Amino acid sequence: MEPSRVTLYRFRHTSSSSVWYELAYAEAKRGIPKGDRICQIGFGAGFNCNTVVWPVLKTINLNPALDKNPWIDDIDDFPVQLPQFAPIAF
Repeated sequence: MEPSRVTLYRFRHTSSSSVWYELAYAEAKRGIPKGDRICQIGFGAGFNCNTVVWPVLKTINLNPALDKNPWIDDIDDFPVQLPQFAPIAF
């Protein structure tokens, strides 16, 4: 759930590209070692749904000077603490 929440917080949209931002977040934050598997579940409008398992083919060592990861510059700022609820003023 963390990659989904911080992707929405940072990019402010839920387009189909957000799935790739979530994978990039997991890669930048924790690293994803070779041999792991990632389960991707996508939901669309109506009855659209898809599930896929991606095998990790190689371990990526992130280098800010070379990598194009969208999180590389500020990965240490996330996750942010989001309030569970907010008061409603009448």
